[in-house]
Amino acid sequence: MPANPSFEVWEERAKIARISRFVGQRLEVLEEGVCKITLPFRNDFEQLFGVVHGGLITLIADTAGYFAAATVVGETPVATAEIKMNFISPVYKDDMYAIGKIVRKGRQLIVCELKVYACKDDRLVALGIASYSRISSGKEKPITAKK
Repeated sequence: MPANPSFEVWEERAKIARISRFVGQRLEVLEEGVCKITLPFRNDFEQLFGVVHGGLITLIADTAGYFAAATVVGETPVATAEIKMNFISPVYKDDMYAIGKIVRKGRQLIVCELKVYACKDDRLVALGIASYSRISSGKEKPITAKK
């Protein structure tokens, strides 16, 4: 397996993720440090007042950030360490897309900017930031404080 798996490898991984199949999100663009995820609208995504639930907006943003981070770690697994979303505009009965872009790659954490847009008018609906942590195998030596 190459150091940074190809789009096709990550596309297959995205398809096997149960959450991706459940909500119908799709990996559309994957380049080093950047990812675009789309989510076709379903009535099931609306909250009480007909607005797409913020959890789904956060879900596609997080997925875009995750895959952007994955492009620079090769086969090392990553997981969301922290995420913060600001909801700017409501989404009514519209498909959405999210763009995750790396803004800093550290030894342990990768920080990504997250943007979510409504498809009909390319309106920014949410802006966020997330940190993705490399997951260790558990075989590394623990870090201890020097005495």
